[in-house]
Amino acid sequence: MKRPSTPTTKWLRKMLRNPFLKFFYDQRVSLLVWNIALVATSVMYVGFYPMMKDQQMASAINSYPEAVRDALGLQDLASPAGYLSGTVFGLVVPTLVIIFAVLLGLKVNAADEEAGTLDLLMSYPISRTSFYVQRAAAVLCCLLDACALIFVAVLLTSRVVDMQIEVDRLAAACLLLVALAAVFAILAVAVSGVMGRRAVAGGVAGAIAVVAYLANSFAPQIPDIEGLRKISAFYYYSAGDPLSKGLDLGHLGILTAAVILLLVAGSYAFSRRDIASV
Repeated sequence: MKRPSTPTTKWLRKMLRNPFLKFFYDQRVSLLVWNIALVATSVMYVGFYPMMKDQQMASAINSYPEAVRDALGLQDLASPAGYLSGTVFGLVVPTLVIIFAVLLGLKVNAADEEAGTLDLLMSYPISRTSFYVQRAAAVLCCLLDACALIFVAVLLTSRVVDMQIEVDRLAAACLLLVALAAVFAILAVAVSGVMGRRAVAGGVAGAIAVVAYLANSFAPQIPDIEGLRKISAFYYYSAGDPLSKGLDLGHLGILTAAVILLLVAGSYAFSRRDIASV
């Protein structure tokens, strides 16, 4: 005997036919775990800030070679802006957010294609371009949500440890973090749209992220290649020093333009490629 549909089941069926909403439903556990991890990491680093006032800790940091301190953003750990730039928004949290972003990007189409279910999703009355853009938009919303939580976590913890940081500048750093992660997320989406394989897309996006970070961090130490850092997404994320100077709209615009170009290129390739089925 067929059970009557309830409003809840009708809404769920409707949602699962929407590529944008279905992405959130499918990734709900992953999103929860990653958000908890990102918030916990941010809180942990902000909580260590009082230790930077200890003279022995400051001396230990200052004993590092200047080139190493410059590359890792450890020039000024005593000030709130310098500490956050070198820790929360320096390496660890951006690295985690980028890993999170790339993993999400790989699930836009490549995961379903490898599982042989993408052709089923394509049977819905929706164009490939619309499917691709809606899924990519869902990824960007996930990144925005994660960085919003980081913003709240850092802001609240900073009040607990008596760290004085301007709210608008903290928001600027989080917004640029969204833009940085979005570049590598949509890069992974674009490559998977062309190749249809998670391993290839993840490898390309990961390798480019590593090279971009190294170019921005260590190229300034070599005068002959210092200009290379300006082709790195990390340069436009950090060079404007948002925690001290506020949002650099030019740098944000460049990162946003890169995201749009990658999205358009990936959508074009995906809409014209044969989809594998198993």
